[in-house]
Amino acid sequence: AWQPFGRGYEKIAAFRAQLVNFFASCRGLARPVIDDTDARASVAVIECAYRAADEERWVTIPPPPEVVAP
Repeated sequence: AWQPFGRGYEKIAAFRAQLVNFFASCRGLARPVIDDTDARASVAVIECAYRAADEERWVTIPPPPEVVAP
């Protein structure tokens, strides 16, 4: 049987908040909610998911890279 958990989310409100943050970040009025490290980690997870599906096996997701201050 299905076991619901959580309440889900409001997709339109979530996308709106992403766009508002993006535009504010472009104007220098806010810091991005998602930074470069988050973006690279998302890509790594997606890449591992595709590889796992292609190879029909579990794939370990690597830890995020060390953040080096400029």
